[in-house]
Amino acid sequence: MRIPLPPMPPRPTPPRPRRWRWVALGLLLLALTGAGASWFYFRPRPPEPPTVRLEGAEPAVVRLIEEARQKVTENPTSADSWGELGKILYAHGYAPEAMRCFAEAEKLDPNESRWPYLRGAEYLLRDPNHALPLLRRAVELGHPTLSYSVAARLRLAEALMEREQTEEAETLLRGVLADDPNNARGCYDFGVLCATREDAKTAVDYLQRATRGSFARKRALVKLASVYTRLGNRSEAERAQQEAARLPDEGPWPDPYLSEVIQLEQGRLSRFQKVVDLQSAGRWEAAADILRDMARTFPDERTYVALGINLATQGKYPQAEEVLRTALKLAPEHVQVHYFLCVAIFLQSEKEWPDVSKREHARTRFAEAAEHAQLALKGKPDHGMARMFLGRAQRFLGDRPSGIANLREAVACRPDSSETILALGEALAEDGQVAEARRVLEAGLRVAGEKDPRLRKALERLPSPKPPG
Repeated sequence: MRIPLPPMPPRPTPPRPRRWRWVALGLLLLALTGAGASWFYFRPRPPEPPTVRLEGAEPAVVRLIEEARQKVTENPTSADSWGELGKILYAHGYAPEAMRCFAEAEKLDPNESRWPYLRGAEYLLRDPNHALPLLRRAVELGHPTLSYSVAARLRLAEALMEREQTEEAETLLRGVLADDPNNARGCYDFGVLCATREDAKTAVDYLQRATRGSFARKRALVKLASVYTRLGNRSEAERAQQEAARLPDEGPWPDPYLSEVIQLEQGRLSRFQKVVDLQSAGRWEAAADILRDMARTFPDERTYVALGINLATQGKYPQAEEVLRTALKLAPEHVQVHYFLCVAIFLQSEKEWPDVSKREHARTRFAEAAEHAQLALKGKPDHGMARMFLGRAQRFLGDRPSGIANLREAVACRPDSSETILALGEALAEDGQVAEARRVLEAGLRVAGEKDPRLRKALERLPSPKPPG
């Protein structure tokens, strides 16, 4: 008998595939791919290195700049690459592009003092209010080498003194002299600061210490002469003035930060040095020929400024004005461009003034000269010569009281200058203030000695003082 087998259990139905999981996975992958593509296309990219016009530049300069740009392109997150490109551009007259490079280098390496310092040094000529925070940052960051940290503190102190922020300047100068008591530039700056505060004894002490420095001797002697004059020490004032007159003019203060830039310059450095040598020898026209040739090859701010100043110094005012207006387009806030443009316009207008038919034109030009003088003073408030030309222009424009006030300020800024003293003395005489004019001219004669005979002649033209009674 067959035993019946138990019934087979029902075969389980295989589960249906869950297609929604695959759909979800596909959508997730698609989203991730899209996000990655979006990030790739819209991610923040490092800025491109600036492009400069190199037409006509010397091959060595072109090669140097292109190599530096290539290094930035290959390694855009390297502060050193950006900084090196900036220094090379700065050395060859591409200041705006160099400032962009220094700003990028500072973003990448905010603890390096070079980048804010170099930007601050450049902005002192263009936008002094923008320069001060940059120089303060460079001072705060400091530098392991003493000469660098001293240079930054002195640069900032001098900028502050020009803007009459003397307390902060004094703190900086005292710090420099504590670290380096024999620093000639620090002694000179501190002596000047004391002189502005009427602390003549301390001023004399520090200025005498400054005369021991090779880059400060003539500067310190000229300032000493003015301090001795205020003290009434005529013999010492004359001695300091005569000794200063025998010394050659001093170049700019040594600056290790800027030395790094200058060392990178190729091509033009030797030509600029030749210009300096020719001008020092009195060969201004030969120097102008070199600068004209350089302006064709390097039509940049530095070349046009140098050529404009050269032509103005030669008395070629119409040519100087044309060149300086070109320089002004490249450097609209450059202090010396505004000053020399003021001089060129003023002296041309002064020649036109006696001709009644040209007087209205001359008056318009005097107003323009005054405007450029004010722009120069905006960047450098203690620019004594700009203050003098402003005062003289105001007198031609009929504002004689303001003219006298600015001429007094000019003498206060440049008490060692026979130009400012003569201008004030003659203006006082014209206004009938003969006694004060005599005092001003006699004091100027004691400072300048017989070096400028115009002071003696101006004194001789004054009416003789009436005897008492």
